[in-house]
Amino acid sequence: MGLLGAHYRSSGGTALAILMLAVPFRSICLVSNADNRIRGQGGRNLLQQAVACTVCIALLLSGHFHSIAAIAWVMVLMRVAAAAVATVQLSQGRLQLHHSVATT
Repeated sequence: MGLLGAHYRSSGGTALAILMLAVPFRSICLVSNADNRIRGQGGRNLLQQAVACTVCIALLLSGHFHSIAAIAWVMVLMRVAAAAVATVQLSQGRLQLHHSVATT
């Protein structure tokens, strides 16, 4: 980031640090997406994305986010909302793994 100048380095570094807070929430969404695909319920993935987009648009339209760091917080909150939906979906549809034991 030093190649792009001090202004980018200060705000960009802060934004990257804030965005790292969204990683665990994105991980929950990815696990839920895989579970939904295995079950053939892709509409649930669409619901997660719709909630995330709605939260993002609503926050940006509120007009309170003017800095790079503030927009990074919007992205984190967007991922938190999607992860909340994903958590509910994961708790509703747990994968049932059946192991058949061969008896001889």
